[in-house]
Amino acid sequence: MRSKTSIVLATLALVAACKTQASQTAPPTAPIVPAEPAVLYGRDGKPVGAAPRGAVAEQDQAGGRMTLLELYQKSCEERDALLAELELVRADLERTQTALLDAQQRIAGYETSSTSELQSLDALRAENLDLAARLATAHIRRMEAEKTLLELRIAMLAEERAKSVAASDSGAGEHAPEHKQ
Repeated sequence: MRSKTSIVLATLALVAACKTQASQTAPPTAPIVPAEPAVLYGRDGKPVGAAPRGAVAEQDQAGGRMTLLELYQKSCEERDALLAELELVRADLERTQTALLDAQQRIAGYETSSTSELQSLDALRAENLDLAARLATAHIRRMEAEKTLLELRIAMLAEERAKSVAASDSGAGEHAPEHKQ
């Protein structure tokens, strides 16, 4: 409650102070001082001098017409140089893209040829395996034929020996008694 009362009293005192006339607070003999003019600043951050109207002052040469023309000329030259450089870069980009497309086409051709070469290599390997199997079969058949031939020769030699042994045994028995007599 006390704080509300003190706030109300402070507000009333402030309102009363504001309502007093300026003539009561300031002495009538006080000199009136004119306000200082505001300082204006240019784009470069420097204060701009306030010359009275119609007065001609020496201007800074950095913002003169010749300087502006020189700056414009420089910017035009830079623009032309950048345009020329841009054209060179574009031409280089186009050459690079053309070379890339050519390389991609060659790679696609190489892939196609390598695929066909791999297929022919697989076909040759299969043919080589088939020929190796045929050769092994032919070797086996030849060896079987040689075995059969050798068996036949052995059988024929065994028969011839048996005949010659039988013939020598039968011939030896007839001659033996004759020698005894």
